[in-house]
Amino acid sequence: MFQLLGQAQNYYFNDNHFLSFVNGWIFIESSINMLWRELIRSTFDITGSKKKGTPLDDVRNWTTQIKIDELFMKGIINEDLRKKLHRLRKRRNSIFHYDEKVSKRKVSREDAGGIIEYGLKMFYMMIEGDLEKVPAFMEIRNNIYKNIHRGTIHRTVIKEKGEK
Repeated sequence: MFQLLGQAQNYYFNDNHFLSFVNGWIFIESSINMLWRELIRSTFDITGSKKKGTPLDDVRNWTTQIKIDELFMKGIINEDLRKKLHRLRKRRNSIFHYDEKVSKRKVSREDAGGIIEYGLKMFYMMIEGDLEKVPAFMEIRNNIYKNIHRGTIHRTVIKEKGEK
């Protein structure tokens, strides 16, 4: 799922705003669903497959709009993120559901950039629980590179010491 956000960024860099938006939205909607499921599990004290009589019993009854608002009401996302997610959700609906005119299905650079920005916010909110910790993609890349090579260096040092 997290690869979708990277793909959205790649399409954005290559000026394919439509595919950037699509991949970004799939990531965001998946994130919303994951956060919502966790909220329902903790609220209803659901363990294992005990879903009967809870909102997880039939998730088709719950729209993304309702899930976003519930996440806001429970303090999981803030007002700014709620408003932005609703704006992006409405834009997504106009692209995929309402408008038959091809001209209205075009995605702007701003919409593609917005989906990535708020996708990153969702990512860090899920990982860190903090909407303020949103580094740029280059910082993420540098951290990944550093951590990969730190592991390589660590394995080399252990091997030289004769440890397994």
